[in-house]
Amino acid sequence: NGCVFTDVNFIGPMTMPEDIGMGSACVSIDSSVNSTNNIQFHRCRISGLDYGAHIVGSNTTNVKFTQCQFDNLYSGIVTGHNVVGVKVTDSEFKDITTTAIYADVDSHGFVSANNSFINVGESTSTPVIVFQADNCYSIADYFSRLPYSGVNRVQASGYSVVSLSIDGFLRLGDSYTTPGRRFTIEPSTAGSTTDLLFA
Repeated sequence: NGCVFTDVNFIGPMTMPEDIGMGSACVSIDSSVNSTNNIQFHRCRISGLDYGAHIVGSNTTNVKFTQCQFDNLYSGIVTGHNVVGVKVTDSEFKDITTTAIYADVDSHGFVSANNSFINVGESTSTPVIVFQADNCYSIADYFSRLPYSGVNRVQASGYSVVSLSIDGFLRLGDSYTTPGRRFTIEPSTAGSTTDLLFA
């Protein structure tokens, strides 16, 4: 509990693995027996294995990654059931084969904010972020790729999550909206009408 890692490199031998392989992880946190909380990674590089960080155990809370670099991985951060309060901020995910962040069932309170996702899931047409729990957030994240047909960059099927990207999409669960258009309605003259159509 209460561990802080600053300017540490967790690096394996792989270059952008094409499959999950042995399921090895640069950072592995397992709190199946004892509780683990308040673990911080600051300005760390996490690279070159199947998982960047694999966090499991229902007794795990408050794991934070700030200003970290995740690259050359099959998947970035994967949490197991009931991991609560993981936060990733101001970090970069680059050259990730599939999903950069996967928060499994009941991993409530996962926050991704101000991160960059570059070349993530490009070859596999997978979501960049998958939330399988309520109360998860993707705020002001940058995605280098556009949404694929039928594949959202942030997937949260049936869960109460918020996703607000800097390219203008606001998602609340499965619903989303894009910024509206501005137009001026001229005053009508006598006997004329103005129709407004909203699609």
